Parts: sequence; structure tokens; C-alpha cells
Amino acid sequence: MTMNTGIDAYDFASGQMSSSGVVPREIQGMLLHGSLVRVADSGMALGGWRSDLSSHRAMWSSSATSLSRENLVEAIRAIELTGRGGGHFPTAVKLQAAIDSGPGGMLVVNAAEGEPASAKDSVLWQYRPHLILDGASLIADAIGAREIIIWLHQGSPATQVSIEQAIAERMALGVDRLPVRLLLAPAGYVSGESSAVIAGVRGRPVAPIFIEDPARPWGDGAAILVHNTETVARVGALAHTNVTGYQATSLITIARPIVSGHEYERVVVEVPDSATVADAVRYAQVSDVRAFLLGGFAGTWHGIDEAEDLVLDPHRLRSQGLSLGAGIIIALSGSERVLEEATAIAEYLAQSSVGQCGPCVFGLPALSKSLRRGKFSQAREWMALVEGRGGCRMPDGAVRMVRSALALDHQRTNR
Repeated sequence: MTMNTGIDAYDFASGQMSSSGVVPREIQGMLLHGSLVRVADSGMALGGWRSDLSSHRAMWSSSATSLSRENLVEAIRAIELTGRGGGHFPTAVKLQAAIDSGPGGMLVVNAAEGEPASAKDSVLWQYRPHLILDGASLIADAIGAREIIIWLHQGSPATQVSIEQAIAERMALGVDRLPVRLLLAPAGYVSGESSAVIAGVRGRPVAPIFIEDPARPWGDGAAILVHNTETVARVGALAHTNVTGYQATSLITIARPIVSGHEYERVVVEVPDSATVADAVRYAQVSDVRAFLLGGFAGTWHGIDEAEDLVLDPHRLRSQGLSLGAGIIIALSGSERVLEEATAIAEYLAQSSVGQCGPCVFGLPALSKSLRRGKFSQAREWMALVEGRGGCRMPDGAVRMVRSALALDHQRTNR
């Protein structure tokens, strides 16, 4: 059976777009069903379509499949789902830890995209809000939560409106057993970091806190389980398709700099895990790419010659010491611009510090100044001082990004 959705479908085998509006069976379980979505500077998604509750039920069936607490954990483990907020920690491990913590906690759906190049979670909330809320309801029931919180960064009006409309639609029909509450977080890079989210939900300053056990970042007591928006949407899709029909894909934001380190032209695509970086870039209709940053601001720089070989399967990337991060690829038209962009990103990260530890307060500003002045030996010295000493993972991510930029520039200038 095929489904007429009125959107473009993509044939990864031939590399061709189709405007027939008929979505093949093989992509019917995808979150965006083959859409290519451009995102305006305001954060508004363009080029797709929003599912209200009625159309959502028509597309995904009238109700989610009944998965018990035990079956849900096993199903998530079977599809090897990892967290899509950047860390790619096994979702089943965190879910089991939350269940073991006992009832009375809460589920937090993290929609705070603090990185300027990211847009996938905003697109999901604007176009597939009920798929996310289906997943949230299932997870919350499994852990015995008392409520569901949606954590959204301030300054996202289009996303906020879609969330509020979806909550109202479901309340009117009594769809969800638990209350769903929207919390607005401060805009900023660290406000979406999971430990900062936990601190904010507890009424404390929104800043990263030390995590002893990544499976139980809330510590002792009832769970405050934080999952990225895409992660929760994938649980929602799993509930409708079961393991056998689940589509192993990734949402990717392809971003091109407008103002380096601060403002990006963004396109969100959904690709199967077998797709390469080159596939994703072609699908996004981005041309003249010479270098790219894989994994966003905490990722690694690569020359375009690697694009055909890097497969966007999170598990395969991890085996290579790489990461998709929050699903971001920053594409540059000239490899000579890598150090310029890397410097701007390092400066942005230095300015994003909440001032809790020396590596952020002193190390990142010194590193970015060394890069701006072209003193690369000094920059390497600062990287050695910063790496592994931060209170959160931001300094390590900055070092990883800068180190790969310097390595790529060295390759380019020594050919």
C-alpha cells in the first residue's frame, strides 16, 4: 500500500527526487515521510506540513500499539535506539534506570536546541507534535511518571504555538492520562544540556551539574528522565510500527553559515542509516561543498573526499571514533574557510559559558583568542590544558572540533 501525502519522496538508490506525492512503502514509517524542510531565520519550518490529531491518527493508525513496561524496554533495545540530543547514550539503559528508580518522577522532552545550526527538533514539533506526544505518553507510563514536561528554549514562537495547539487537541479528547506542561528555558547553548535541564526543572539555575552515573543523571530518588525530542518521536513511531516495521533513520540538519558561529541557513532531511554524508548533502540540494563539520559544534571537521565513505549510522560512526551529535552537518563551500568557521564557533562556545569552572572561564576564551591571532601552537597548548578538566562536556567538544580543524588545515596546506 502507498500513501498520498502531497510531499516529495527521495530515492536513495538513484539519487532522484520525485514530485508524484506518492510515498513508497519503505519510507512510510519515517518520521517526516520523505519531506525536505527548510527553516527560516525565525525558526519557522517551511516546505512540509503539520499533522493535527486527526491526520496523525489517519497516518499512524488510530492508536498506538499496547507495549507493556517490559516490552517497551525490550523493543527499544531491539532497535538499538540511542539518544539523539548529542550523547547517543543507549535509550533502553536510561529507561530501565528510570523504571528501577520507582514511580513519582517525571519525563522531560528536551526541545531546547541551543546550537544555532540545529533545527530538527523544531521541525518535528511543528510538523509531527502528536507523534512526539505519543512517545512521551508511553515512556511516562512506563516509568510511573506524575507528569510530562516539554522543555523549550525561549524565542521559538512557531514551535511553541504548535506544542500548545497539540496539547490542547489532546486535552479536548482526553487522549493522555498524565498532565503535559510546557516550560520555557533560557535561550543559550547550555540550556539544552541534559544535566542543566534537570537543574532547571528542579528550580535551580539552568547550568550543567556534575553527573556521576550517565544512566541516572538525576541521582537518587524518583527519576527526572530527560530525552531529546527526536528520541521520543522515535519511541512514538515504534509504538505504531512495532520492531518489525520500525525505520532506522536519522534526522539531519544541513547548515551553511550566514554569520559564522551564529547564524545558519538550515535544511532538515531524514535519511536511512545506510546513507552517507554525501547522500544527505545531495538530498538537501546543497552544492559546492568542500568541507564539513560532522556532529555540530562539538563534532569533527572533514574534507569532502570523505563524504562518500562516512555512513550516517550512529553505531558505525561510534566505532570510528566519530559522532553524529545532535544530527548536524555544517557544510562549507571552501576548505580554506575551515579555520575561520572553527574560530568563530570556539568564540561562540567561550561566550556561552555559565562560568562554573576554569576551562570554560579561562581556557575557552584563551583558546579562541589564540586561534583568532593565528597562534596555533599556543592554541594547542591551551587545548591540552582544557581537555578533560571541565565540569561538563562543552570544553572537550570545543577541543575536539578545533583539533580536527587544525588537522584538516594542515592536510590542505601540505598537499
